[in-house]
Amino acid sequence: MPKESIDECMQGFKQRYENAFEQDISNLISAIKKFHSENITVWHCCTYDGSGYYTISDGTNKRYVSSAYDLMCDWECTGGSWSFYSYECLYMGQMHLIKYLKAVRSVLYKNKSVTMPLKCLYIDYILFDFEEYPLREFYDKKTFRRCLAIANKYRENFAEKYSNQVKIYNHFVSEGYSYWDYYNGLDNKEFICVANIIDKAVEEILKNRICLEACELWYDARSAILSMKDIKRNMLKPSDNKK
Repeated sequence: MPKESIDECMQGFKQRYENAFEQDISNLISAIKKFHSENITVWHCCTYDGSGYYTISDGTNKRYVSSAYDLMCDWECTGGSWSFYSYECLYMGQMHLIKYLKAVRSVLYKNKSVTMPLKCLYIDYILFDFEEYPLREFYDKKTFRRCLAIANKYRENFAEKYSNQVKIYNHFVSEGYSYWDYYNGLDNKEFICVANIIDKAVEEILKNRICLEACELWYDARSAILSMKDIKRNMLKPSDNKK
């Protein structure tokens, strides 16, 4: 990656950090205060559409809080295709996300008895082997070899630094679990399940607009869409009425 691109990425990660940190801390502490237990666990999670959120639990009750930290998007990393550039973006994104979550965790540890395990959001991409992907035709030989050496070095450094996470991830995959099971946790499926149901319901309503209009129900259906989107948003707000 050219130096100017690296500088631009670094500035972008710094901006993400500054834009999100105080808001995430405020929302998390507000939600944690609703628990009476002294043993709280916080997980950073991710929806199927790439939005970050936190799951907070005392082992019995759960709350969900949105994260203001912008995660790496497909368009931002790949532009619709997989490349050495996109790989480097995701590697840098992982390093900065971990840095951000460690900073969040350090503040939470000062406020209450909190456990916050950290996992690697982009692990599936970072462990990618470019030699198994037909990229040679898009690069001249010299550029391909240079980029491949850099990518391999990144992957080796990652596998060494996060060897425990690599073992956990590989175990999940070998047992037939998905990437989402690894990152969000087997016991943290409620929010992503409900969010997925809402998204599918909205998609189904929009897909059948002509039928709804023919039955003079489109106005009601549109109101239902807005209500469902409100439900999804409110699921991620620390609220007094959540038990």
